[in-house]
Amino acid sequence: MYKVLPDAIFSEGTGLREKLRIAKVGEFNGININMEEVHTLVKDHSPAYVKGMLDSFNLKVGIWNLPFSLTADQKVYEKGLELLKEYSQTASYVEAFRVITYVDSKELKGDTNLYVKRINAVTEILSQYGCSIGIGIKHGRHFISPDIIKIFKKIKSGNLGFIFSARLWHLSGGEAGELRRIPNGEIIYVMVGDISFEGKGKYLPGETGTINLPLFLNTLEEIGYDGPVVPEIPDREILTIPHEITARLLGGALMKVWNKTFIER
Repeated sequence: MYKVLPDAIFSEGTGLREKLRIAKVGEFNGININMEEVHTLVKDHSPAYVKGMLDSFNLKVGIWNLPFSLTADQKVYEKGLELLKEYSQTASYVEAFRVITYVDSKELKGDTNLYVKRINAVTEILSQYGCSIGIGIKHGRHFISPDIIKIFKKIKSGNLGFIFSARLWHLSGGEAGELRRIPNGEIIYVMVGDISFEGKGKYLPGETGTINLPLFLNTLEEIGYDGPVVPEIPDREILTIPHEITARLLGGALMKVWNKTFIER
């Protein structure tokens, strides 16, 4: 597993090199990327230029976002698939093999045929470039939504999996056995944060100590997960402060949990 800085902390116009520098300041091992930005850099310069930039900071790529919604209207969806082909090729150049997107839990209650058809198309494109996609649920309280499992069972691509949230895992009971039952290949992305004693809000990793994050991370290690782990952005406003301070806050909180889990055990 490796610690990644979320791209969401950066204001518009922050360049990739500056993002990479700040990720190092926060003591991260990787960074999530804006694929539109990276794709433009590859076109304007070269794949080697961007990969060299990442290598010079010794940083891996975490994830990038699917460039369209799975429920977009047909024209937007078709254009999105064409863009996805270009982005996926760029992703293969810079070793950015994990993609994520979210779906609304309310929409999953209706006809799921559209989701099955479109996810199939997306996974087919991604598989040509060695990429996998993780899907998460907006506004959900289930660690793994039963509705999304029904959809996954109809898709046999082999490059489809889940976004895991330690917060939702805790709200669903926080049992290690639930994690151990999930094949490692179906875990695409992991988010860690904390929650209030009353089970509300979003806090920095380890901030309240309510969630047993060492158990969560240790179990993921046991089943062989070696992908990105990102600190969840807390509810309180930290995105208006300087980027370096935000990265230090997120990185410092995650580092304490990391050390407690893997160094002090």
